[in-house]
Amino acid sequence: MYIKKLDKKALNNWVSPELKALSFIELKNPTEILNFINNCTNYCEINYNKEKIEDIIYSNRYLAYIYYKNDNPLGFLISDISVKDNKKILKIENVGILNKYIEKSHELDFIKSIIFKAWEKKGIDKIIITFKSTENKMKEIMKDLEFRKEY
Repeated sequence: MYIKKLDKKALNNWVSPELKALSFIELKNPTEILNFINNCTNYCEINYNKEKIEDIIYSNRYLAYIYYKNDNPLGFLISDISVKDNKKILKIENVGILNKYIEKSHELDFIKSIIFKAWEKKGIDKIIITFKSTENKMKEIMKDLEFRKEY
């Protein structure tokens, strides 16, 4: 589990002007979204089906995006927000990227973007990120973002 207190100063430079994000809600096509997800390397090894994608699209608790650079899709991030002990918790469910972009570390920008969106749109001021991944890359991203690790 990784924790970080958020404020406007900490998030000021977190949104890359080169990165465009379209939410699953905006995309509205579960079949196309699922096909894209299945073509990505998924760091959290979760399998999706059309019904799960529809649930993500129509549930208010999810923040899920496909990220683009120069109108080319790069990858996706699926997260949900829950409340526990009066704290809003952002849980990154899965991060994925197309294989041809895997060495470019766009995942860091995806995570920065989702944290900024959660702060801006959902009023979250403290982020607790939990994810099940054995990828060292994900651990390095949490370190780069200066999250405190708790057990």
